[in-house]
Amino acid sequence: NVVGMGYRADSGPGAPSGSDGGCYGGIGGDDSADGTQDCITYGSITAPVDLGSGGGTGYAHGGGAVILNITGTTTLNGYIRNNGEVYGWGGSGGSVYLTTATITGAGTIDADGGYNPGAGPPGGGGGRISVILTGAGADFSSFTGTLHAFGKGGFQANEDGAAGTVYYQSQPQGSTDGTLIIDNDNGDVASGITTTINGTVSGTDVGAVIIRNTATLEMSGTLQTFTVTGDWTNQATQTITAGTVIFDRAGAQAVTTATGTFFNIEVTNTGTLTFTDETAFNNFSDTTADSGLVFNAGSTYTISGSLTLNGGAVGDEVVLDSSDSVTRFTFDLTTGGTQTVTYVN
Repeated sequence: NVVGMGYRADSGPGAPSGSDGGCYGGIGGDDSADGTQDCITYGSITAPVDLGSGGGTGYAHGGGAVILNITGTTTLNGYIRNNGEVYGWGGSGGSVYLTTATITGAGTIDADGGYNPGAGPPGGGGGRISVILTGAGADFSSFTGTLHAFGKGGFQANEDGAAGTVYYQSQPQGSTDGTLIIDNDNGDVASGITTTINGTVSGTDVGAVIIRNTATLEMSGTLQTFTVTGDWTNQATQTITAGTVIFDRAGAQAVTTATGTFFNIEVTNTGTLTFTDETAFNNFSDTTADSGLVFNAGSTYTISGSLTLNGGAVGDEVVLDSSDSVTRFTFDLTTGGTQTVTYVN
C-alpha cells in the first residue's frame, strides 16, 4: 500500500496551479467545473515509474510508485493499492509497473485518483498501471482480478478526474503489442478533463486500444504519434485534434468509434484495416503496397485536409472495399482539401 506516497500537495509534474485535482495518467478534476484546470499528464504508458502529483489545495499527496520484477509467478489475492490521497483536493494515482513470468489470483491493482465522496473538492486523475508477462506462452487466463486507474471525484457534479491508463501485455503479444484500457468507471467529468497523450507522455506504441465508461482520450501536439497494432474500440469519447495515429500490422485490424473523430491517420498495415462506422479525419494517408481498406457500406468519411492513397506500382495497389462489397461508401473532401490517389484498386 503506497497510497499518498507520491508528490505532496501542490507539487509534482502534474500539479495544478489552482484548486483542482492532481494529474498524472489523466487530468485531475476541475474545481466548480470553471475551466481553469491547467495541469498536464506525463510519464510512460507501457513502463510507468513516476510518482503521482499532489492536489492543488489542501494536504492530498499523489500515489507512489511500485516497481516489481518477478522471475517466477505472482500470486495476487489481495491488493496492490497506489491511489492518490483524499485530504482536500485529490492527488493523482501513482504508478504500478509489474514484470512477472506469470500471474494468478483474484486480487486488485489500483492507481485511482484521490477523492472524497462526501465532500466537495474535485478528485485526482488516474495514475498508470502496466503488467508485462515474460514466461513462455504466459497470458492472463489464470488471473481473474481487476486492474484500474480511475479518475475520481467529490460530492459535486462534473468534478471527477479523468481516467489514467492500464496496459497489460501477455508473452505471446510481445513488446508494445499489449492492450491499453482507458476506463473511467462512468465518472462525471467537466469539459476538457481527459486522458491526454501529449509531448510529455511516452510509451505510445501499443496493441489494442479500448476507451470506455465515460473516458475521453485526447491527443495534443502536432508531432505526437500513437502507434496501434491491434483493434481500436471507442465505446466512450475521443477528442483527437492533433497528432497522428498510425495503424501498423501485418493482418486484420478494426476501428470502431462510437463518438469522436481522428486528426491524422497513417496506414502502414500490410493486411486489411476496417472502419466499422462513420468518422472524420484531417489527413488520411495509405502508401503501403498491397494494403486493404474497408469502409462501412453507406457511410460518409469526411476529410478536411489531404487524402493520399498510393500503392506504389501496378500489382501493389491499395485495395478499397465497402463492408458488404456492394453498397458504396463516400469520401467527402471538404473545400480546400487535396487528394493524391494512384495505384488504387
